[in-house]
Amino acid sequence: MEAVTRPGAGAVDPNALTAGNLPLKKLLYSGRMIALYERLLGGAVRHYDFTWFRALPAGGKGTYPHCDLVYMGRGTRNLFTAWTPIGDAAREAGGLIILEKSHLKADRIRNYLERDVDAYCTNRPDAAEIESGRKQWHDWDGRLSSDRCRCARSWAGVG
Repeated sequence: MEAVTRPGAGAVDPNALTAGNLPLKKLLYSGRMIALYERLLGGAVRHYDFTWFRALPAGGKGTYPHCDLVYMGRGTRNLFTAWTPIGDAAREAGGLIILEKSHLKADRIRNYLERDVDAYCTNRPDAAEIESGRKQWHDWDGRLSSDRCRCARSWAGVG
C-alpha cells in the first residue's frame, strides 16, 4: 500500500511487478490516463504490451538522465509517455526532472535520439551469440549522461 520495498528485500525485478498486475494495468491503460491521451490526440490510442516500471530500493538514487524515445521508440517518433508515480518519491531519489527548454535544443543530442537500446535483430551476424547469452545484445544502456548535475548545468548553458 505504501509502494516501498520491504527492508532487506534487495533488488526488485520490475517485470515481476507488472506481469499480471491487473490494478496497475487498469490504472495505466484505462480510465483517466487513456482518456487524457484520447482528448490530447483526438482519437483512439494504443499502448505497448510491455510496461516500463522503475522500482528503487529504499535509499535508491533514481535513474540517469535519459529520453524515453531511445527505450520506447521502436522505429517511430509518434510516442507519448507518462511518468506515473506509485506512492511518494523521496526527494533524494528524485521525482521527474525535466530539463527546461531542452525541446528547443534537440539538435545537440540528435545522434543520441536516433539510437535505440533495442537495436537487436534476429538476422544480425551475432544473433546466435546474443540469443545464447554469450554476448550482450546492446552496448549502451540509454543514459544521456552519468552525471545528473553536470547534465543539467550543461543544458542550462552554465558549464
